[in-house]
Amino acid sequence: LDLILEGHPSAPNLWLTPKQLGKLVDLSSSSISKYRHSGIFEKWSIKEVKRGNRVDYYYHRQNALKDLQKIKPVHIRSNSIYISDKA
Repeated sequence: LDLILEGHPSAPNLWLTPKQLGKLVDLSSSSISKYRHSGIFEKWSIKEVKRGNRVDYYYHRQNALKDLQKIKPVHIRSNSIYISDKA
């Protein structure tokens, strides 16, 4: 069912850039990259795309949010996602 919903044209983009993920959770793209380097994100949460000599990283919308819950609670309310500083 998840695969069907993900493929629907009205579904949000499944793979996000560090900037998009950071905006979604109120973090900078450099913080997202720092968390990737420190191992916060699981291997199935990150996709590497090689473009010549450069590698771009994309983050799976759902899996990356679950991984971020390891460091900060993520709450989902009426299709809007935000991070709460209160545990």
